Amino acid sequence: MRRGRLLRTEWAGLLVFSVLVIIILMAAAALRYKSPRGQDPPKITDWMEAWGTIGGVLAGLLAALAAALLLRHEWRQARLDHEAQREEQAVRHAEHVTWYLKESRTGQEGVRKPSDGAELTHPSVPDWLSDAVLVLLKSSDNCIYRVVASIPEFLNYPEDLHYLERRGLGTIPPGRTEIQMPMRGMRSEGSAGTRTINEIQDNLPVEYVQFRDPAGRTWRRFRDGVLTEVTDAGEYPAHHF
Repeated sequence: MRRGRLLRTEWAGLLVFSVLVIIILMAAAALRYKSPRGQDPPKITDWMEAWGTIGGVLAGLLAALAAALLLRHEWRQARLDHEAQREEQAVRHAEHVTWYLKESRTGQEGVRKPSDGAELTHPSVPDWLSDAVLVLLKSSDNCIYRVVASIPEFLNYPEDLHYLERRGLGTIPPGRTEIQMPMRGMRSEGSAGTRTINEIQDNLPVEYVQFRDPAGRTWRRFRDGVLTEVTDAGEYPAHHF
């Protein structure tokens, strides 16, 4: 914006300088003008009329330039306002998405599974893995797409469990959505079970939930609530496609 203002100032200065040069040259030509033999020299009224005509032309040019610069400025300002409005709407939409974790309960009604098909292509999920429920809260009227949950815990386990590190959750509708999936490799009884519950209540098993908004922008909501837009969404987990 500052550069555009400098360019407009330079163009205006160049125009004023050009007008002054033209006036000086015309004044010099008028002073050196000599009437042909047998003709009377121009009267002062003739010069005034000529200068008035020239002044009118120059004033019209200056007015046209000022109108063009004003129109260009209004057009650019309207474009900037539109971009700022779109940015504000995108951020506002993303801010309506949040999540938390809760303990898994068998037989919970309405609880979904991840849509990436990992359990279909890797049926030998160990029994000692602890499930938890990711609760997604979407308070606006639009869906979010290509939702991914990052669970880095499984990078610390054998390579055949790394497929559980990024889970594709599909499209999430408005409202409340619960998704149950393995999150930790810990026992659910005794002191280990208490520690697992505490970590779930602090959202520790999941690093972030990534989603794409209707405008095609990708965001990440981290376990501490921080919202960040990302440019590299990574490959979407889809084991059965």
